[in-house]
Amino acid sequence: MQNSPAQTSFVDVRENELAFPSPGDTSIVTILRRRARLQPTRLAYKFLKYTNTGCNERDWTYRDLDQQARTIGAVLASLDTFQQPVLLLFPSCLEYIAAFFGCSYAGAIAVPAYPPRQARSLDRIRSILEDAQPEVILTTTSLLATIREWLALISPGAQHTLIAVDALDETLAEAWQEPAISRDSLAFLQYTSGSTATPKGVMVSHGNLLHNSALIQHYEYSDERDVCVSWLPIYHDMGLIAGIIQSAYMGYPTVFMDPVQFLQFPMRWLYAISQYRGTITYAPNFAFEQCMHRVKPQDIAALDLSCWRCAANGAEPIRVETLERFIETFAPCGLRPNVFAPSYGLAEGTLVVTSNKVGKDLVTQAFDRQALAQNKVVGVDGPDPQAQILAGCGTPALGQQVAIVHPDTGVRCQPDEIGEIWVRGESVAQGYWRNREATEQTFHAYLSDSHEGPFMRTGDLGFLYEENLYITGRIKDVIILNGLNHYPQDIEIVAEKSHPALRPGGCVAFSVEQAGAERLVVLAEISPRYRPPQNQVDALLDDIQAHIRKHIADAYDIRVHEVVLLQAGEVLRTSSGKLRRSACRDHYLMGKLNRWSEK
Repeated sequence: MQNSPAQTSFVDVRENELAFPSPGDTSIVTILRRRARLQPTRLAYKFLKYTNTGCNERDWTYRDLDQQARTIGAVLASLDTFQQPVLLLFPSCLEYIAAFFGCSYAGAIAVPAYPPRQARSLDRIRSILEDAQPEVILTTTSLLATIREWLALISPGAQHTLIAVDALDETLAEAWQEPAISRDSLAFLQYTSGSTATPKGVMVSHGNLLHNSALIQHYEYSDERDVCVSWLPIYHDMGLIAGIIQSAYMGYPTVFMDPVQFLQFPMRWLYAISQYRGTITYAPNFAFEQCMHRVKPQDIAALDLSCWRCAANGAEPIRVETLERFIETFAPCGLRPNVFAPSYGLAEGTLVVTSNKVGKDLVTQAFDRQALAQNKVVGVDGPDPQAQILAGCGTPALGQQVAIVHPDTGVRCQPDEIGEIWVRGESVAQGYWRNREATEQTFHAYLSDSHEGPFMRTGDLGFLYEENLYITGRIKDVIILNGLNHYPQDIEIVAEKSHPALRPGGCVAFSVEQAGAERLVVLAEISPRYRPPQNQVDALLDDIQAHIRKHIADAYDIRVHEVVLLQAGEVLRTSSGKLRRSACRDHYLMGKLNRWSEK
């Protein structure tokens, strides 16, 4: 890990008020074109690439970005791609950003994806190819040959036009003509993470993007003086919209790196915030855990995080304990106690549905654990070891509506009931690409008692309490034992804390049917850094399993049917890092799990 170099300053005043978004904007293209005209030399994106000798930087101004986007846009327009899907296969890099905006400059529909690193990831690309049916694929020169090999394996006989955007003649930009797109035109297909089913292409319009960007700005109070630092994958909705599009919308620079480089050394993220005076960043809960797991005393001494004002936490269950420990750990670095903004969102809502406002104190509330298990909401005052503490995820804004609904009857829940979260507003996407049945089921829901609608069904469970939205889990993941509902993420937290040999974030809980009853199964990864004493392996494994069983029994009064200890990395996750509980359950039932063994 390299030491933090000297801090870098960015322009901290608004250069031109006319460059900011206006109600008359019809797409992100109009905003970028205006920035290129009025702020051509302003930094748009800085890409960091770490090597053994240091960190290499590449910068693009708005003039650079516009030039690249017009070049790609002109080529795509010549291929008749208007409102047709174009697949993007890139690692995180500046060219990925140019390709995405280049699609918009042609009026094409971008399909963000990523080059798979292993054979099982090819299934996802195959599914996207079969569903989107793109005729054109954009990538880089270095990946052309590899992608041709993949296509021969997963899509034999199909005809695709492959274009390396870094090899295009930039003079082609002069032939570009602005396409006739409106707020109703599709901007991109965001393929869902596939945690519970085959990925579906969420149709996001330019109007959806503009409204969601305005919604994000409403929650984070951002302006041109901000600096975003991101490691999130660009093919994922949070990385693309919050990490890339939002900065273009507001006019502040984004400093970003490849997610693999973050995973190798999570502290790179915090060092980048310190060095480049980052003010805004977005990440799921596990990222903050990883930083605390890897931080060293010398890091605390070297970091200056006083610039950091917004840490939006979303995309997976938010743990209050994580937020509190993170603030405590990095308070000596100048980290503000109100930096966190817990958020809730999903691809079908473009990105953000609700969020806490930046600069406000963290909203947490204790609830009666037994009441939650019975789908009831009972707030608890004062310390209570049996209470469940949840983080509030903010209130709806800018015309967004959230309803809590009985998923089976479609009737709005009472204020003290848990139900499915339904959403209505301009950020709700247009449906699923070429999938009318799924679109009808998810995006065209009406309340059965009042006939209000249409709403978008999220599949997530939660409730509103004192105007804040709280998330409890997903409908399909809920574990029902002895007539009570248990949320797997709660059981997983207890399991992973039960023994130091377990890998953080590496536990999965689900139920299986046996002898006519539901039984609880827990999968737990052993940390790759853990080395058991010689000749004590069997006793250690028994001890770990016993700890998991005892901690879960103490917390929830339920019996674990089986504990399976796994090699690190064996737990299945989506491309965005979410646990694929149903897929893990399938592997368990089919005997496909790679159980832990001493190496």
